[in-house]
Amino acid sequence: MALRIKTNLMIKGMTCTQCEKIIQKSLNSQAGIYESTVNYKTNRAEIIYDTETLTLDEVIAMVENKGYEAFEIRGDELVKKLSPLQISVVGLLFLALYLIISNTIGFNALPEVQASMGYGMLFVVGLLTSVHCIAMCGGINLTQCIKPNIGNETKDVYKSSFLYNIGRVISYTLIGAIVGFMGSVITLTGASRGLISLIAGLFMILMGINMLGVFPSLKKISIQMPQGLRTVFMGKKGERGPFVVGLLNGLMPCGPLQTMQLYALGTGSA
Repeated sequence: MALRIKTNLMIKGMTCTQCEKIIQKSLNSQAGIYESTVNYKTNRAEIIYDTETLTLDEVIAMVENKGYEAFEIRGDELVKKLSPLQISVVGLLFLALYLIISNTIGFNALPEVQASMGYGMLFVVGLLTSVHCIAMCGGINLTQCIKPNIGNETKDVYKSSFLYNIGRVISYTLIGAIVGFMGSVITLTGASRGLISLIAGLFMILMGINMLGVFPSLKKISIQMPQGLRTVFMGKKGERGPFVVGLLNGLMPCGPLQTMQLYALGTGSA
């Protein structure tokens, strides 16, 4: 006789609402699991499964096979957080890095991006900022191009990479043209440009804190696309996902990207 058991798992490593959808879809597709609900904001999953078909270790293994860490919650077990000592150490490391840079090469070592710069210097700036892009956009690119359990892996990876990058180029080009055109109509003051950078920076800090899981309550502040609109953009099976993610790259709160957009604004030309 089948015995249904409900268990609660704590899942670590979720960085956005898409993570909860990936885990929940994987669990619900497995034989022996009757129902599963994954919540990114609380880092928890509630799973009802058949003990004759699956063991708890096998259920946990399904989550971990997707790249996340999971363990059973018993009673009122609290979420593991970074200790004050760990947070202090991270803060000291950032402070040390700041002092080293400010007392050696300085933060003004790179040339300032101005509307009068030539294409050659812009190319050099692009090369220098590519280190940042590898760490940020590179990870996003990989999430769109590495597809597990697919039939023709090589073909699908090239297709996903092409769709992602073509979406990215279209987005950068269109936004640059729009911002450049706006530069011929309006002029932003230094305070306005600083405010834009400040808001974008705060948004990025919030994202980073959410990824660290230091303050779980902040995960309640999340922007989600409505399901119907997501289906229109991404396709029923997510086949247009890489292209859409590439398009959204142009709206990312990225320092080098915003610098280029401000450069386009200063040119006053689409």
